[in-house]
Amino acid sequence: MAIESTPAWVIETRQQISDVRAWLADVESKLDRFKIEPAPTLSVDEMVAAAESATSVQKALERELGIDRRTVLAKAERLVKAHALDAKLPEWSTNVRLWKYLAERQSTGNVRLVDALFALNTPAKAGAAK
Repeated sequence: MAIESTPAWVIETRQQISDVRAWLADVESKLDRFKIEPAPTLSVDEMVAAAESATSVQKALERELGIDRRTVLAKAERLVKAHALDAKLPEWSTNVRLWKYLAERQSTGNVRLVDALFALNTPAKAGAAK
């Protein structure tokens, strides 16, 4: 199929483009009448409170910690293994109650997951019972 390139076709095509531009300008001017407020952004704590799935809590923690969800899961897995929770909670990665617990804000201002990881990295005090 060859494209017609007669002077009349070029003139008609330019007119159609001009008509489309005029229509778009008209539509854009009508849009200016609408004042759309941006949707309010929930805080991390509000996201956790509203979460109905472990993934939702993990997404909130992803935002809180500035890391991706796989890294959030890896950090939680480290805690689960350190405390042998995998035997008690084989479905720990999808357990909403566990994730909400890990996402609770502590007196330090951190979420429990962060404080628990800090505690794992802190060497035991000399003479402390194991």
